[in-house]
Amino acid sequence: MVNLKVSNQKRNAEHRLEFLGDSANFKTKLVKKMSNLQTYAVVDLEMTGTNPNGSERLIQFSCVFTEGNKIVNTFSTLINPLRKIPEDVQNLTNITDKDVKNAPTFDEVAGTIYALLSDTVFVAHNIELDYRFLNSEFERIGFPKLDLEGIDTVQLAQIAFPTLASYRLGDLAHFWGFKHKHPHHADSDAFVTAELFILLQKKLASMPEALLKSLLKLSDALLYETKQCILQAYENKRKQYEMLDKEHIEVEGIVLRRPRFEVKKGFNDKFPKTEAEQSRLFSGVIDWRKEQAKMMNDIHEHFNGAEKMLLVQAPTGMGKTLGYLVPGAYQAQEGDSTVVSTSTTALLDQIVKESVPLLKKIVPFDFTYEVMKGSGHYIDLEKFSHTLKIPMNNQTRLLQMRILSWLWQTTTGDMDELRLTTYRAQLFKMIKHAGVGSLSDKSAFYGLDFVRLRDVRVKFADFVFTNHSYLVRHAEEIGKGKANLILDEAQNIPSVAMEQSGSVFDFDLVKIYSDTLLVSMESRISFSFEGLIRQHFLTKNEYRTILRNIQTIDHSVPFIREKFWERYVRTKSGSKKEFVETLLSPNKVLGLLKENFAIFLKTTKAYTELLGQMTEMKQRFFRALDAGTLDHEAVNLLTDWFIDCEKLVESMEKWHLLEFSELEKMDETTLVWMKYSPNNPKTHLRLCFSRLEAGKYLEERVYGYFKHIVMCGALLFTKKTEDYTKDQLRLDNDVLTKRYQSAFDYAHQARAVFATDSPDLSSMLSKAEYHAYLTDALADIIEKTSLQTLVLFNSLEDIEAVYNGLSVRGLNKKREILAQGVNGTPEKLKKRFVLTSSKSILLGAGSFWEGIDLPEEKLELLVITRLPFQSPDSLINKVRYRNVQAKGHNPFSAVSLPEAALKFRQGFGRLIRTKDDHGILAVLDSRIVNKRYAHEFTDTLPKNLRIDRVEMKDIPEIIRDAEKDFGF
Repeated sequence: MVNLKVSNQKRNAEHRLEFLGDSANFKTKLVKKMSNLQTYAVVDLEMTGTNPNGSERLIQFSCVFTEGNKIVNTFSTLINPLRKIPEDVQNLTNITDKDVKNAPTFDEVAGTIYALLSDTVFVAHNIELDYRFLNSEFERIGFPKLDLEGIDTVQLAQIAFPTLASYRLGDLAHFWGFKHKHPHHADSDAFVTAELFILLQKKLASMPEALLKSLLKLSDALLYETKQCILQAYENKRKQYEMLDKEHIEVEGIVLRRPRFEVKKGFNDKFPKTEAEQSRLFSGVIDWRKEQAKMMNDIHEHFNGAEKMLLVQAPTGMGKTLGYLVPGAYQAQEGDSTVVSTSTTALLDQIVKESVPLLKKIVPFDFTYEVMKGSGHYIDLEKFSHTLKIPMNNQTRLLQMRILSWLWQTTTGDMDELRLTTYRAQLFKMIKHAGVGSLSDKSAFYGLDFVRLRDVRVKFADFVFTNHSYLVRHAEEIGKGKANLILDEAQNIPSVAMEQSGSVFDFDLVKIYSDTLLVSMESRISFSFEGLIRQHFLTKNEYRTILRNIQTIDHSVPFIREKFWERYVRTKSGSKKEFVETLLSPNKVLGLLKENFAIFLKTTKAYTELLGQMTEMKQRFFRALDAGTLDHEAVNLLTDWFIDCEKLVESMEKWHLLEFSELEKMDETTLVWMKYSPNNPKTHLRLCFSRLEAGKYLEERVYGYFKHIVMCGALLFTKKTEDYTKDQLRLDNDVLTKRYQSAFDYAHQARAVFATDSPDLSSMLSKAEYHAYLTDALADIIEKTSLQTLVLFNSLEDIEAVYNGLSVRGLNKKREILAQGVNGTPEKLKKRFVLTSSKSILLGAGSFWEGIDLPEEKLELLVITRLPFQSPDSLINKVRYRNVQAKGHNPFSAVSLPEAALKFRQGFGRLIRTKDDHGILAVLDSRIVNKRYAHEFTDTLPKNLRIDRVEMKDIPEIIRDAEKDFGF
């Protein structure tokens, strides 16, 4: 690495020769240039700030030169910005004011940098920032702008490797094992980017010509001249005249893997019951574990016994997953399949990617498996093919390029493999699968459809892996009375069943979307549906029929809304509540609709007809696209119209719940209520439906379709939480139960500290006072410790208030603070927290209590701000508690307390995930110390966990002591 310090611009030519080495090397450079061997300048900058408006300054410039997929030279220099470097920049880059004190200014090195970059292609990771900033610096001192071709390695990486979890440079370096000595230091970043760029060029070169050709058609959407990399790979591949390999097939420009069906080799072996047999089986793969072996034997015995239900308490770390997979695999030798259902798709993916490959190494025979998710998780190839012909913005085109590259590799078509933080982009609404019934057998993709092929394979699979959400909706389909069922994290399935039954019909959302459609059809100035009639896309009569059906929905749904408002809304003057929930009943809803039967029937008929018209219009549109009979304006109009139609259909999706037959089926366990603002009749009126308890539903709609059922959980039950869980799962009190010992040594792996003096929220003057307490407490911990920290809250309101308080103190400049609902979605924050290379702080609620796996250095400190009791004021809980009370039970003791204790234990479960893990739990709610029910929470924790009960001011000291003990 050349560290260049210069004093004036007159020596630019000398520096140029110094960089090249000598005249011989310089001539070699010219010969290479003349032979069209392109030089790429891979650049990275560090600056005082990222605003390229002339107010910020460079503090480091680094460049790595590559030719022919090889690094040929490097250049780097620190730059004196002639101002103080902000503290957060110093913390990020480790470049201090002292480091740049004797470095040259940008004026002194600008000529050298300008000369070095001439006749190169500018490459950067996030080129928009580096290229624009460097040019603004050149302009500031009187240099002309660089006029170089540019390539962005972020976009290339997204296309070449579409399933990576992150495209941040540090994460990519970690993924491929690049040496990254100083992240956020320009010399190290530039070198890693150069290695990445070479890797990306090689990956593009490995792609088939047909795929490169399809990517090239969309590549105008890429930044600067990034498309040239794809063009070069395509031209090279075209000259080689390579045929598409036998593993792939091309259909309408989309390269797909050919479908394959596994044929198992015949093998029949008895289940290994003894320690010697199991040790031989596991030899060279994993160590034999006593508790895991017990679980395997118990489940094998259960599968071959008379009892239907088995409840298994299997603590984290004992090998629970293999504990049920191994007996399931041997059961397949007897002709029985096993359905494994997990609480989250993240856990489902973990089983498939980690546990199944391990199982394949262990058992001495083949087995087959299939993953079952809702059809919306999968791509509809026909729909995706059509979107390639529709005008799209650049961001969508990049997404399509990623999908094309992914389709070349995937065997499942499961779009979750793309590992995006959100699938809310309009493209996904256009291409998501709607089920086998929506397919046309005339489509070129019909025989390759991922959902069709999956449904064929699942009939012969030894294992079917799914999630609780899919299971409760499709138990009959995948169980068929023949399979065994494993419910992993079974305690979560009642809440999933209740969520599945929850539905909302928003009257006002329907009005908004139908109005939007009518405007686009009746008053579009530049181009309207009249133009479509002139182009013979549809007739006047068809147009009038579609318009009439939308108008019917637009008028009738608000009419029925007003009937609900007039009869059931009780406007309370002076009410401070933003929303009010009014309890109804299925019979009340049914009675009102019967009184307005003609309007209801008219709306249902119009909606049904509109669905059919939309389907016909889409098919006609795609045929017109293929034939090229529509002009650009017509294509844009119809594309927008279909998007708006989908929004209307989504808003009307729950209309079927208002049908008489649906309402008549609802029993006393179904809750119906209205939600509205009492002081504003113009705000949304929502009709809500939910199930009050799931036990009966599970008994009738899930359990009956399986031979044997094993319910697994990692929770430590108290008497109260066990009774509650059995009641929720509809299990008998004497159900067969097996308990196993934890593999973790909590006495040496973990430590807990509880605050004894936190204020009681109910006695505080305001919520702001509580937020101030939390902010002070967390600020003290953050300032005095340096651990990877997850802070669990019960509400997004608390998170926002505390995050703002921490930001006012400037703590977000010293540590990365991620806050749910403030600076990202849960999915985005989980990804960033897991992949971070620094000690971050994550403020989370909801799914963060149970839906995130954070082993070892990914989580060192867990803070629980408040015991996770549900709000007793929600309508659902009021009714639940009232029903429990009617049965002679105390709602707090029978429902609220065990629910909170179970959630508390799930939160603690985030902390220790492996035998090498260490962690600290801090609870800032003194009720865990002072209340008579405190033992219900502490009893769910490991018995040998050390717990310190101290005043809030002493908690940071306890954490620091544990930090030293654990060697963090």
